[in-house]
Amino acid sequence: MSTGKGDLDGKGVSRWAHLAGFGAPGGGPAGRSAGGADPRLIAVGNFWERGECFFRLALQGLEAGRRYLLREPATNRAYADDNGHIAWTAEGLRRGVLLHVGALRCAFFLLEPYRSGMEHGEVVRTQDMAAAIQERLPAIRQALSDD
Repeated sequence: MSTGKGDLDGKGVSRWAHLAGFGAPGGGPAGRSAGGADPRLIAVGNFWERGECFFRLALQGLEAGRRYLLREPATNRAYADDNGHIAWTAEGLRRGVLLHVGALRCAFFLLEPYRSGMEHGEVVRTQDMAAAIQERLPAIRQALSDD
């Protein structure tokens, strides 16, 4: 019998519940590690066909004291904190990272433990993303008003 609360299996438990806790302690297969040591795939879709999207990704439940790398494998980019470091702290990721997805596109980001001495691709600094927003915001606003 369904409880009417979004359950899909008739037993009061959503078959997608493990995804809701993605990356959180006890969050199921994708978020199995409470310490945040396992790589995590983060998918973001922008379904607006007339304009790109900038957003802040804030991650919770990461282990303090660890360093993390946030990258976008398809574009060979690694995202840096305000100081230009690609080794993120849990606190920095909790505050959020400014990211981008093009019009009618999906982007896939990978959060993984930081390992020094490895090639991580092009480094995108917070300042770079902020400058891109300022440059593109007039076109986004125009597309929104035309929509």
